[in-house]
Amino acid sequence: SVVARKPLKKGEILALDMLTVKVAEPHGVSPENIFKMVGKKIMVDLEKDATIIDTMIK
Repeated sequence: SVVARKPLKKGEILALDMLTVKVAEPHGVSPENIFKMVGKKIMVDLEKDATIIDTMIK
């Protein structure tokens, strides 16, 4: 799953250096889609290593 590499604040625009891939629960965005997330806005505050799911990005 794609997870937050660092704490993220609601409203931040995602960049590749903010994201990483880990085996995580719950399952989130598939690692194959990490590049599609770049430029999207995060809709919630996230802690480091938090799993990112589709409903958290816009």
